[in-house]
Amino acid sequence: MRNFLLAAMMVILFASSISCGNKRWPRPNLEEETFSFAKVQGRRQGKCLLVNADVQGNIGAARALFLQIEAPDGCPDCPFSPDQRIEYLPGDPQLLLKDSILSLSYCGLDPDRQYRWRLTGATRLRPGDTVAGPVMPASAVSSNPKE
Repeated sequence: MRNFLLAAMMVILFASSISCGNKRWPRPNLEEETFSFAKVQGRRQGKCLLVNADVQGNIGAARALFLQIEAPDGCPDCPFSPDQRIEYLPGDPQLLLKDSILSLSYCGLDPDRQYRWRLTGATRLRPGDTVAGPVMPASAVSSNPKE
């Protein structure tokens, strides 16, 4: 009986020592859980702004995308300070994703005003992290931030 108790205690000690390894919180794989805008294009059609962006990485990691719009009122060289921020959530009918091309539209512009805009996104895993494209005039045809 004593040998049985000794063997049982050794098994329990061995089993508990296996589970006492180095414990850490899981970390996201940044390559799989982030995205960026490789190329951003926009064109204005009357009251509407149509935006296309080449997305690199996992766009599924986006919690939301934002179109930031500013009417600079005579100061096109001033720092960008958006007046409006339009939120696009996954599944929004104005937000389309085909392959790695993201398309969205906004139709609340005054046709007689000039605007600047920027496309940004927020990730699900790291809420403080934002992805931002370049600031562009509403009449811009294209911009490639990597050039």
